[in-house]
Amino acid sequence: MKRIALIFIIFGSLVTAASLLGDFIGLGRRGEIGAAQILGVDMGVGLFLLGAGLLTLDQAGSPVGSVSPYGWLRRVIDLPPLFWVVTSFVAVYLFLFVSPMFLATPSINYFTKYIPDAYVTHIGFDIDMTMGRVGRWLATGNSPYQDLYYYSPVTLIIFAPLLILGYPAYYNLSTFVTVMAFVGSSLILPLYFSRKRNFAFLLLLFVTGLFSYGFQFELERGQYNVITFALALFAIYLFHYHERLWFYAYLLFSLAIQLKIYPVFLTLMFIRDWRDWKNNLKRIAGLAFINFALLFVLGYQLFIDFVRNLTGAQLDFQSSRREDLSIKGFVLDLTTDIFPSLGQHTALLEGLFLALFFLCLVAVVIADYRGKRKGWNPHLLLISTIGMLIIPSASVDYKLPLLIAPLAILLSDLESAKTMGWKIISVILVFIASTAYWLTLYPFTVKPFIFSRNFPALFILLLSATALYFVTANSTNDREIADPEIRP
Repeated sequence: MKRIALIFIIFGSLVTAASLLGDFIGLGRRGEIGAAQILGVDMGVGLFLLGAGLLTLDQAGSPVGSVSPYGWLRRVIDLPPLFWVVTSFVAVYLFLFVSPMFLATPSINYFTKYIPDAYVTHIGFDIDMTMGRVGRWLATGNSPYQDLYYYSPVTLIIFAPLLILGYPAYYNLSTFVTVMAFVGSSLILPLYFSRKRNFAFLLLLFVTGLFSYGFQFELERGQYNVITFALALFAIYLFHYHERLWFYAYLLFSLAIQLKIYPVFLTLMFIRDWRDWKNNLKRIAGLAFINFALLFVLGYQLFIDFVRNLTGAQLDFQSSRREDLSIKGFVLDLTTDIFPSLGQHTALLEGLFLALFFLCLVAVVIADYRGKRKGWNPHLLLISTIGMLIIPSASVDYKLPLLIAPLAILLSDLESAKTMGWKIISVILVFIASTAYWLTLYPFTVKPFIFSRNFPALFILLLSATALYFVTANSTNDREIADPEIRP
């Protein structure tokens, strides 16, 4: 350490002296101090100070100099996961915010038109379109499913009273409720779910999510995905932490399914013990029966119209829009713009991506079953949430805020791997998963073409989260639910 310090001090002194005396030895213009000289002085002084600092450490008997390369590696690997999550955030921030805004052109280039225009460019277009269909249904009695309307008959009943308010009052109300639901689902409920109470992850993802492209898109359109997810997440919390409130858990979860249908992917979260298969089957069958019966709330004909529209959209709809999240949309991209030769294998590719998703899901379920683990699994929550985003054929970027709570809970409760090798793999997976998530915070207008759709980032997040489960699963043999009375 002492030798290295002296080398830095001597070399820095020489660089500084050479820079200051450049005029006298023929390296510059006499009487003028050039930019190169100032740069040389800066570098020389910096090297001198670095050497002086190292010399001080050596004289103080610091163990820094005696640490082996393996010791340094252990120190790096033992850094908390938050370090790698923040590091990946900074990297993506520089790549997708600083670079396109300040470095792409000589003038400041703000993100203009990064939220896609609606067909009619006024704010709250989606909720206004929904209210228009509800209004025509009430006024004429004609089926609202005569055009592209995919929501259940229950939504007609829920939204009908909002007609009294009119536009833009019902949009303003929707915006306020969405913001409150975002706070509840992305901050408050994760605090109660988190076993380790590692608030750093929760606050980081919550604050960054407030300014994310997906959440702004949700607010601009007047969508209610965040509201729906908040209902489903609250239902899961009641089911696992307040067993006596099971009725309200099933009620809220059924309401979430009726509002958006895709929360059905969270049904697996209503299982406490995978080995208690009889009660699990009864519970799932009961939820299925209740939600199927609710589809008839406005009569048989509207039920038929709804099913026809929903199945038709799922089977036939493919979006070429960059803000589409679905497997079908990405495969369309893959077979038209990237690898046109694969155009005849569209169905095979879609099936392959679906099979990989369900392979991840089933692998975690089987591991929980064989490990006799009880309670809810944060990895399974994140995997199921990703399924809600990529499997429906009509899936848009304003659903991205739904990732915040599952990922924050998973990272805050992440178990530490036991051996050095598994720790290294765990660090890599955390970095990959967090990088994939940070990519979803930015609009497609500033991202490379391959990542302009968010499906690749979501699929990378799916694979890395699944792999993280198996890397860290052996760190605990039983995931029991904590006493609700000691929750925050």
